[in-house]
Amino acid sequence: MALVDLFRPKWRHSDWEVRLAAVAAVPDAATLEELAREDPNGLVRAAAAARLESADSLVAIALSDPDADVRVAAVARLAEPEPLLRLACADYPPDVAIAAGRRLSAAADLDQLLTLAPLARVRRDALDRTTDAALVERIALLDPEPDLRAAALCRAQADVVATAARSDGDEGVRLVAVTLLEEGAALHRVALEDPSPHVREQAVARVLDQAVLARVALSDAAESVRLLAVDRVHDPAALAEIVRTDPSREIRCLALPRVEDAQLLALVARTAGEEEERAVALAALRDPDALAELALPESGALEAVRQAALARLAELAEGEDGALRLTE
Repeated sequence: MALVDLFRPKWRHSDWEVRLAAVAAVPDAATLEELAREDPNGLVRAAAAARLESADSLVAIALSDPDADVRVAAVARLAEPEPLLRLACADYPPDVAIAAGRRLSAAADLDQLLTLAPLARVRRDALDRTTDAALVERIALLDPEPDLRAAALCRAQADVVATAARSDGDEGVRLVAVTLLEEGAALHRVALEDPSPHVREQAVARVLDQAVLARVALSDAAESVRLLAVDRVHDPAALAEIVRTDPSREIRCLALPRVEDAQLLALVARTAGEEEERAVALAALRDPDALAELALPESGALEAVRQAALARLAELAEGEDGALRLTE
């Protein structure tokens, strides 16, 4: 202890621990403010800030002190909405804005935060606490932060979700919107028109309408989207058209087992360039006449295909014999 410490108040002591203990006994606001602003030790400044009454002084400390604990202590001392709103809507420092925003709970204050706070974390905290449905929907459509729009969509009405699914500029937000859409025109439009294959895939996975699925399967530019749609198409005529026109062997092979047009199956078995596609077509072919014709030497089919057609005929005949024996 320095000799001079014997002749001055303890809040001016050279030992910060003595000053800290003495903060509670400081008799006047001016001295408290001096300690809160100028003491070299952060713990002392925080303790002094926790006793200040002046909102302006607390705001100034919250915005300028280099120590986060002191800034937060100053915010914790504030009670009136106006200075808290000022801090929550400031660009810097973030810890102050977040702490100030979390101390506000009135509906009008939350509205202000969601409208004016530049920090997305402050707006997100306010969104989580507001019960104003109209405000939530406004955020879902207009907030500049995609993650915030997506969070708000989860609490929005169907028409707002449909608007976001159709027009939001962020792919991630549209993906969230699609997961919230029910079967209907809005979902169909996304499946058919969204610029992102990922979003169209998400929509197609939820579409039930067979006509829409067939349109996607026949016309989408992305193979991954068509593949997903084809897997959900049940209409034999649409599946046959896919087999005739799709450039992807994988997609054609996916459609073939559900095609009912025997002549088309025989044509694929005879003319397809890939062995896998020919095999899938043969496996799907159940018409004895078409198989018999395919097995003929003059059919133009590969020898392996003709032999496979004969084997398929034998399988079908054996199956019919077995069925007859079971009924006797």
